[in-house]
Amino acid sequence: MPLLPLILLALALLAPAAQAKSACVFEGTLQGKPIKDCSEIDLPVPVAEYRLQCEKHVDAFKRLGGEIRAYVAPACPKPALAGCKGAMGTPGTVYYYLASPSELANKQAACAKYGGSWLSGS
Repeated sequence: MPLLPLILLALALLAPAAQAKSACVFEGTLQGKPIKDCSEIDLPVPVAEYRLQCEKHVDAFKRLGGEIRAYVAPACPKPALAGCKGAMGTPGTVYYYLASPSELANKQAACAKYGGSWLSGS
């Protein structure tokens, strides 16, 4: 199973305490493929803390063969190809933008496995 969905879910878990809504956008390449994903939470987390949590995940992507930049936004960009809401009991949603149909199928399976709700064409 790809590690990216787990990394993004972990980000949502690690962002427990920004404003009403915050998002961490990941853009770049991972193992030679373009990537754009976004993790969004709806919890009060101090902006500086959320930014630090968002940016620290870049190292994990690099270890997986990625050249990724991460930045905080007020919300994830719309529209997305799909999303996964509430996986692993988190109050967050992960949105996917540049995934192939087979990658989306894998992400959908991971979402279901971890108790999330799949959002098509978010």
